[in-house]
Amino acid sequence: CYHKDTKMIACAGGEGSVADAHVPVFPVSQALKRVGATLSPLAQELACHGNERLEATYRAQLASDRDSLGDAREGRETAVLQGHCYRAALEVLLRRDHRRLYAHGRRPSVGPHKPREAGFAGYAMDALRRLGVIENDNVPSAETLLEFFRPFEAQWRRVCVFYGLRAVLAPCLESLILLDRVAFCREHGVHATITPVFDPTVSPRNFALVASRFPEAVT
Repeated sequence: CYHKDTKMIACAGGEGSVADAHVPVFPVSQALKRVGATLSPLAQELACHGNERLEATYRAQLASDRDSLGDAREGRETAVLQGHCYRAALEVLLRRDHRRLYAHGRRPSVGPHKPREAGFAGYAMDALRRLGVIENDNVPSAETLLEFFRPFEAQWRRVCVFYGLRAVLAPCLESLILLDRVAFCREHGVHATITPVFDPTVSPRNFALVASRFPEAVT
């Protein structure tokens, strides 16, 4: 995961080698440093996502609800997609009441969850406990959390549209990170190329950076 990397070991070779030196995750190449390229921690996180499975996942979830409920009316479709709305509302809550979680410039990870089963109140309390910002004797009431969530609940369509547009950018950001690493290798006399090794619908992390001192090994 690009956003969880804090440093990397530079590859060695060629004039000006920086073997065993710690360098920033992005950019690592002089080519991108010269143009002032930067990516925020949130952009690095987004680069880890894939959009190939997004539509298929939504359709599968809707079909599952249709089979179990007998009909996928608007209110029931909301249940399928409300996970995005839950996370967006939680983000507002954390930024309002717990800004110290963002001290290092990274969005806090709330871990695995099942928002449809828990409801927003259960989802939020579970996330707050995971993040260590509440104790058992200082738990916000379900009524308080539901009151907070009510204005967001009506905006679920907009949240899902935003999430979809955001997902479209993920391959562009990942390509920038990977090309930066290829450029870095080539700047140090190492031949490198990017190769897809399996179907992206299996996992969005389907690219391998293949590098060698011998050009015929990576062609």
